[in-house]
Amino acid sequence: MNVGKTALIRRFMYGETISNYEPTIEDIYNKTLEYENSTFHFRLIDTSGDSQFNVLKEEHYAESDYIVYVYSINNKTSFIQGKRDIKQILSILLNSGRETMPSIILVGNKCDLKKQRKVSALEAQNLVSLIDSICPCAFFETSALYNVQVNDLFNIFITGVPETKKTKLNQQINNVNHNVSLIQLSTF
Repeated sequence: MNVGKTALIRRFMYGETISNYEPTIEDIYNKTLEYENSTFHFRLIDTSGDSQFNVLKEEHYAESDYIVYVYSINNKTSFIQGKRDIKQILSILLNSGRETMPSIILVGNKCDLKKQRKVSALEAQNLVSLIDSICPCAFFETSALYNVQVNDLFNIFITGVPETKKTKLNQQINNVNHNVSLIQLSTF
């Protein structure tokens, strides 16, 4: 399913657009940015949207500071699949032994196709509210083709996703529950 993950990355990395769609299995990009007298190094991992490569993706979840999930605003199926995938990602993360959760960034790409919109911004915001009860979450609508909010999306890796009071409280609760489940597992 072509939602534009690679197009967003290539627009950010090289300022270019992609004219031909080629499905991704996994590509890794590195970028260094200067911001307010500090240097930031990014490692962006572009993974396949194909479920047959889930094992590759799961390896990266435990190491990631940010997980960016891209759907296309003109493809309702990509959003529905996104809900399922994010639920699975959160389940993996909650059971991974991580002390802190990564931030999740939900991205509705192809916002230039407004007349073909199938997913409203409100639907996405509702999903963000649910995710934000577990870990910090942000939402962007982008267009890789017209460079709409692409830099804002990637700059959040520097500025961070603001945590809500609800997120902080639920992270504390989840950590307690997670520790209890680990103790229960270790007694068998």
